[in-house]
Amino acid sequence: MSHINIRQLTFEDLRYADALRQAEGWNQTHRDWERLLTHQPEGCFLAEWNGESAGVVTTTIHGGELGWIGMMLVHPIFRRRGIATALIERCLNYLEQQQVQCIKLDATPAGTPVYECLGFRTEWSWQRRARLSDLTPEIKTSGRETMPEYPWDHEVFGANRDIWLARVVRDSRVICLEDGFAMLRQGARAGYLGPIVALNAETAEHMIRQLLTGQQGDFLWDLPAQNQHGIELAELFGFEVVRDLNRMWTGNRLIAGIPEYQYGYSDPGTG
Repeated sequence: MSHINIRQLTFEDLRYADALRQAEGWNQTHRDWERLLTHQPEGCFLAEWNGESAGVVTTTIHGGELGWIGMMLVHPIFRRRGIATALIERCLNYLEQQQVQCIKLDATPAGTPVYECLGFRTEWSWQRRARLSDLTPEIKTSGRETMPEYPWDHEVFGANRDIWLARVVRDSRVICLEDGFAMLRQGARAGYLGPIVALNAETAEHMIRQLLTGQQGDFLWDLPAQNQHGIELAELFGFEVVRDLNRMWTGNRLIAGIPEYQYGYSDPGTG
């Protein structure tokens, strides 16, 4: 008889979820949890073991066809009991019910074989880079409530994420140009650079330089390893590799996007 119960995550559960996040040292904030749950209220889940909260996971759908699984966290005392697998399976069932064509997640090299057993395949690799100074930055938002329309971002990212970008922009310092956009926002322990999309190298460098100028503190930057110019910019601005990860997918078809134009992710849990 199973001891696991999976139910929908609620706003009342976010204090517990963020405590798990904090214990793992992840950079998301309580505001990030709120954004995730607001965007996909029926697609975020909490696992219980014998009635006690044990783990959480989120999903994010972009354009009705591309789904993301993220924020997978299981409390240490409940690990190795099948809870993570049960949470992933609930996410897969939910996304399939929503008729999502492609499902993605980001995995460490150690976690990649686990997801392969669940039917995921590696799409590409990416790097987490950091610029550290032992200070937590204080990032002021731009006060924007909306984003300009970028029809070309649908092809670059692989799906229409306009609704998600409109949510992220409210909490970010943002630059919006005709051929690119870039955001910088507050994290729990470091500023987070992304999402960043640029159709040419000059625009990418201009936006990143403008966002980082005058900013002090620790910063994280996640970007595809295929974007060679992005890697060169990261090194130019003093960001060093701290982790390599794999972007993985499953589903009816791969929705690929164009990594060469993606200079930064919005979050590993959402793409």
